[in-house]
Amino acid sequence: MAANSQLSQRQQALDLLRFPLAIVILTIHVWSLSSFDLKGSHIDPTAFPLSREINFFIDAFFRGQSVPIYFFISGFVFFFGVDWNRQAYFRKLKNRVKTLLIPYLIWNTVAIGMLTVKYLPFFERFRDNYADFSFGFKALLACFWNYRHDFFPALLEQTDLSASAGIYPIDGPLWFLRDLMIVVAVSPLLYRVLKQRGGELEVAALGVAWFVSGYWNLQHINQLLSAFFFFSWGAVLSIRQKDMLTEFGRYFTFSMWAYPVLALLHVGALHFCPEAAFTIKRLNILAGLLFAYNAAAWLLEHHVCKPSAFLASSSFFIYATHELIRTRLRNIFCILIRPRSDAGMLVTYSLIFLSTLGILLTAFYLLRQYAPRLLKVIAGRQ
Repeated sequence: MAANSQLSQRQQALDLLRFPLAIVILTIHVWSLSSFDLKGSHIDPTAFPLSREINFFIDAFFRGQSVPIYFFISGFVFFFGVDWNRQAYFRKLKNRVKTLLIPYLIWNTVAIGMLTVKYLPFFERFRDNYADFSFGFKALLACFWNYRHDFFPALLEQTDLSASAGIYPIDGPLWFLRDLMIVVAVSPLLYRVLKQRGGELEVAALGVAWFVSGYWNLQHINQLLSAFFFFSWGAVLSIRQKDMLTEFGRYFTFSMWAYPVLALLHVGALHFCPEAAFTIKRLNILAGLLFAYNAAAWLLEHHVCKPSAFLASSSFFIYATHELIRTRLRNIFCILIRPRSDAGMLVTYSLIFLSTLGILLTAFYLLRQYAPRLLKVIAGRQ
């Protein structure tokens, strides 16, 4: 009976985290300091002090936090309650084709379609003037692995690719699904390593590699180390039949103060000691994983809130689709508002965020009501 109660609490904690983690990702993508050109105007959010300061706090508290938790949860769930053998592996692989590969192909294909449709004659007055648009097979394949504006060769030549912190498909956030599929493909090897005595040491070694790799621009290696470390961390707890409520609960007090303190130190470092900001951020990501799960468990235990089935189930849909409309909504609101002050930028960012979230929740609701089978396919639901 106690085991069933623990299982229920753990599942509720995970369900409670799903929607907030998606909102965190939406927030950091909306609230960006990247400058851009729009209809002859150059918009630079860094020119507005308050907007820049808010971005520093968002960077410190939210940026880089969600995806590691997603990898951790994926590793824990993948091996949970499984008598591991060849049949179990192929059964898991079959399920992941439905939950990972098919949505990955669908949403990147949708992103390609949304890009190329601008080149229909009807949309000529709405598009940027890239006269050298090139729709080749190589460029098409690159959209599913490492999209580098391959449809616009001249634009690619002007881009400093060495500055990229990783490689991303055309629907950028889906790099998580791509690298998760890589980890899943080699999961039998991971299981053998983690099952043996000392498997925790291999996870620790991956953690050290992940921590220090960020000091260099290793592009995809940085992303893969993040995937393997956090997935393996969750996996080893599951394989060892450890309960997250118990394991993470030991660090409840530590996580409650370490996460916000490190976040505030990160803000200070961005202002006064930029060279220390990365190290602080790495530490904060680790503390943030403990903080997120402990906070969810505490909220449930004290009956402050409970997971919403609708919001939890919408989280993947929001994650997979928000980048497809965020930039377009940004352009619309920047044209309408033409922000030239902090107040204008705050209003613009708020409208982008609320509109993106509102549109996606509405679309998810309508799909669930009127096209549940389609939703099951595109949202990777078994």
